[in-house]
Amino acid sequence: MTTLPRASVRAPAILTATSTKRSLLISGITFVVALAATMLIVWTQLGQVWKFTYWIAICTAPASAIALVVAHMVQNDPSRMRSLSQRFMLATLLTLGPIAFAGWAAVRQMFASHQDTVVLSAVLVMALAVGARISYLLSHDVRQSVDVLRSGLAKVATGDRNVAFPIDSRDELGSLAAQARETVAMLTEEERRRDEAERMRRETIASISHDLRTPITSLRLLAEAIEDDLVDQDTVKRYAASMRTNVEVLGALIDDLFELARIEAGALTWSMQQFELGEVVESVIGTMEVEAHQRGIRINAEAMESTDFVGDPARLRRVILNLLQNAVRHTPEDGLVTVSIEPTGNGCFEVEVADTGSGIDPADRERIFEPFYRGGSEAARTRPGTGLGLAIARAVVEAHGGRIWLADSDQGSRFRFSLAPGSVSTQNA
Repeated sequence: MTTLPRASVRAPAILTATSTKRSLLISGITFVVALAATMLIVWTQLGQVWKFTYWIAICTAPASAIALVVAHMVQNDPSRMRSLSQRFMLATLLTLGPIAFAGWAAVRQMFASHQDTVVLSAVLVMALAVGARISYLLSHDVRQSVDVLRSGLAKVATGDRNVAFPIDSRDELGSLAAQARETVAMLTEEERRRDEAERMRRETIASISHDLRTPITSLRLLAEAIEDDLVDQDTVKRYAASMRTNVEVLGALIDDLFELARIEAGALTWSMQQFELGEVVESVIGTMEVEAHQRGIRINAEAMESTDFVGDPARLRRVILNLLQNAVRHTPEDGLVTVSIEPTGNGCFEVEVADTGSGIDPADRERIFEPFYRGGSEAARTRPGTGLGLAIARAVVEAHGGRIWLADSDQGSRFRFSLAPGSVSTQNA
């Protein structure tokens, strides 16, 4: 259990004591100044008669002092007043009460006539009654707004997010209601993101399970066939080659998962250096030319002459390779794949990989950069690859301060991504 330093524990108490002392000092100064001003007015306006000044002082001072003491007691212990109505009523009584008592007592002590005493008492009673009613009226909207806030927050606590907080006043309660609405909106959005993350987590687990189960099942069956001597030597060699392929698939899946996890966690070593982006594109094209030629597909490069860039060339090479592999594998025979680099100023570039294939279904456009998503569950079971290429590409591009998107195209698919030089956080693995 962590123990806070004594100074930290006592800090709120010290601040409260300091605030209380300051409040008492201000009340004391106000009391003295008000009493002196009252006595001065009576002294100067009634012919400098000490008797009137004396009686006003001894009648006004005690009542006002008592009112201030009660107000401080309530301020220091808010639990004494359980409702705003009681607070408003007490404020009225503490404001008008001393005036009424002091006035009545002063008139009595100064031997005023009975008629004067009765008239003054009636006027003071009228003032108290009207003051109490005004206090109730002014507190009504405040109490109603507080009730609305309390009931609305209670609904929010039970999970209800359709709470409007219908308070449109321009005072502090209106601001509080607006803040409550913003908080509910933030909670709603956070819950939506949480649900979406949970859905993606379940889908990812299901996809990983499927992608692992298929090669593992194949490996088990092939191994059992070889172990039970059910096949001849030529078939054993063929099975061994198939087992090697399945092992490579599993290795690629694990490597992609590990790479994506490290990138998203920021726990990856980035090799930042200046290099020719065009040369990286050309090397990737050289890697894919054999597969493209076998499929009868042409790859056309439209790189700029000078494409100096500061970034991680190895990981950007993987981004371009992933996009180019997808383009080649989804382009029919005699098709064309084009790779271009477009400078956008300040050392930034936009790279495009376009093909003349069948394109991407509009229903899949929003999810193509999600891990394991390959155009729906059925397609994910039959298409090659791990389904992590675009997810890794997005993570690498965003780490370089850019973004990747699927651009509109009349034919086939056009993937574009932007790059900002030197934007990667070089964090050690």
